[in-house]
Amino acid sequence: MKSIYLLCIMLGVLFCRCAEDKGNYDYTPVDELTITGIDGTYTKIVGDSLKIPVTFEHTVQGENENYEYLWEMDGKKIADTRDLGILTPSDMSFGNKTCRYTVIDKDNGMKYYKNFAVNIVSPFNWGYYLLTEREDHSSVISYFSVMDGNDKFIQTTSISGVELGDMPRSLAGKFGHISALKDYFWTITSVTSGGENPVIITENATFIPNNIVNTSCFVDQESGYVFAPEFAPLNRQGNQFFISQGKFISYNKGLLYRPAKHGKDYYWSDPVWSQAGYPHMFVFDKLSQKYYTIQSQPNVPEEGIVGDSYAYDKVVAITDCPSFEGHTIIGTMAEYAAPWDDATIVTASSNGISLIKISYAYSTGESKCGSPVVLPLAGVDSDSKALLVGKDWYFAVGNKIYTSPVLLPTLADFVTIPEDCGKIVSMNSSAMQSLLVVATYNEKSSEELKGSVIFIDMQTKKQTVYKNVIHKCVSILSCNADPYGWEGYGDGK
Repeated sequence: MKSIYLLCIMLGVLFCRCAEDKGNYDYTPVDELTITGIDGTYTKIVGDSLKIPVTFEHTVQGENENYEYLWEMDGKKIADTRDLGILTPSDMSFGNKTCRYTVIDKDNGMKYYKNFAVNIVSPFNWGYYLLTEREDHSSVISYFSVMDGNDKFIQTTSISGVELGDMPRSLAGKFGHISALKDYFWTITSVTSGGENPVIITENATFIPNNIVNTSCFVDQESGYVFAPEFAPLNRQGNQFFISQGKFISYNKGLLYRPAKHGKDYYWSDPVWSQAGYPHMFVFDKLSQKYYTIQSQPNVPEEGIVGDSYAYDKVVAITDCPSFEGHTIIGTMAEYAAPWDDATIVTASSNGISLIKISYAYSTGESKCGSPVVLPLAGVDSDSKALLVGKDWYFAVGNKIYTSPVLLPTLADFVTIPEDCGKIVSMNSSAMQSLLVVATYNEKSSEELKGSVIFIDMQTKKQTVYKNVIHKCVSILSCNADPYGWEGYGDGK
């Protein structure tokens, strides 16, 4: 009984001591950090500014920040600052990048994370593509967007990592449905005469090569054919052909057929496709200085001739076709007036600008040539340009542009380009033909980029000038809109 009594006294004393000890311990609350200000996904084009200001929320008021910071993209460090402010690398691949922001508390080693994504997209889409040439003859594509409100020209020497060749020749394009993208876009064919990949075919939706055409694409690899294209004509059905070193070559499903074979030597250039839907082309021979038509050779059993539908082996002379000696071909036009398939050839010579019509009837084999129409104009030379827009011709001579109707040609002044921009070296119209797109070059300029671009409103003649923004332009392709007005893509101009 005595033992029980002592035990009760001891428990009571112990309980009193515990109660008296309340609040004698010093508890330090741990700060918990919450990161805000970072979105889930950012969409940027290469070279774009990526700025992300962050804010911190603390669970402990007045907490001092003694932190380290780490920004990562696909596991690679891109910054170690509190806020992010970088330019996305110009060589960065397209697609979604997994990103993480880490804050490290240097006092206790605690780490706080925030995950997000950056979608890198192509800067090339709806806009104007200009194939330009540096002084060393290397190629650069300059692009001007019509969708992002940015008035800067983007320069690239490659199409998604595939380098452009040297000696740029042309940009060819066609608008239509691209099944792989399940939408309508422009197919773009870049043509150069040098380099490992002289032809790169892409589209303006992703700007990723769909096809690369070079010497290895010849069906017959044992014949030693060399592919150095100068022209890339598309027929009325949108099929691609090439003229390489004066030889006419068919292209189908990624393969180059053999060059056309003829009974004598020709060096083809300046092609004009039939508009009647017939499988023939008007093409200029630099050796004879005359135009001919070429077409696939049909079977002629009685003569022992076996035709080849893939090769344009048959050459047909055009009756009374004049020699173009002393003339430079600066433009062409094709039209169909049944039964005649017509091509108008525009030339520059010391006499001025000449327009001559040649005609061919595929169904009968007849051909004829009209009398040339000469438009006297001072200053015309081999650098002059001609462009057909709607039912009017536009002629560039020096820094001046003249116009003339197709019917009853008569010259009239259109606009004068600012003299300090230099001479006009290339022209095209916008997709809907509401703008004239003009590229100039001033070889006397002290600027690194000696080329300028001028957009001219066809109705008001107002000029919007971008000076010293490109190298010397050789070709302009307007992928700024749907040329048929079906879907309303691009800027509608």
